Amino acid sequence: MARLSRRLHGVFGMSSQWIVSTLIAFAGGVASHRLVFIHGELDNFSIVIVKAFIFLWTLVSGVIAYELNSLTLGSVLGTLLFLVFQIGLGSSITVYRLYLHPLRHFPGEKLYYLTQWRAAFQQFKTERYFVALRQQHLIYGDFIRAG
Repeated sequence: MARLSRRLHGVFGMSSQWIVSTLIAFAGGVASHRLVFIHGELDNFSIVIVKAFIFLWTLVSGVIAYELNSLTLGSVLGTLLFLVFQIGLGSSITVYRLYLHPLRHFPGEKLYYLTQWRAAFQQFKTERYFVALRQQHLIYGDFIRAG
């Protein structure tokens, strides 16, 4: 355990290679949003997307494990890079939906702009989502952005 701890400390000592790797992972998340996820609903391809994410995580973790000669360390660092990729993807989606989306000027709750989890929760909680939408219309007018 102490050996793994020393190796992790050595890796997280913010070497230039690690900084470049995290920047590439973050930029990859932003690029994947701009090149793939922004172009319509991809609900029909969700299994393919999950398979692609699993493949990329396995590839990156395998390369790191080979380079560092440690399967555990490769898995941990591969997972961290995948997390940075997801943070880049989520950040790009958030900035786009709040500031760049063509419907950004429509009134409504900002949480509805970002995700449909709020709507799903409202539907699950009361099974009367239409009431929440009606209240949004009373507050903001005829046109609202609800998803």
